[in-house]
Amino acid sequence: MEYQPINPNAKTQEPTPQEYYPPQQQSQVIYATSTPYYGNTTGTTTYQTVVHSDVNIDLKYKQDESNAMLLLVLGFFVGGICWIIAYSMYRNSPNPKARSYARTSLILFVMFTGIAVLSLVVFFILFFVLFNVN
Repeated sequence: MEYQPINPNAKTQEPTPQEYYPPQQQSQVIYATSTPYYGNTTGTTTYQTVVHSDVNIDLKYKQDESNAMLLLVLGFFVGGICWIIAYSMYRNSPNPKARSYARTSLILFVMFTGIAVLSLVVFFILFFVLFNVN
């Protein structure tokens, strides 16, 4: 597609309503811009309509953060499996806060697993020493 210089003396034609895309959903914010295209030589101008829909991307971006934080907090009550799920789901998220929650979940999982293993080792050592089980 090749663009030609703008002719200020050329007659312009306003876009008709049929050239616009219908709205996708009422809750979405749709940015519509009309860009004149001066590719024809008859003196009329046609318009290209571009529709931008960033609502779904923004909603997913915010949901990543809240879901990662929910799994992080839930891991304290349910157990370490929530932390592993949070890490595996949100370690490559585009949201930086969700990625930091994922890293924190992994650190907490490693810490609490280490504490659990260490406490079991101490318990078994004390059990065998105190009760002298042979």
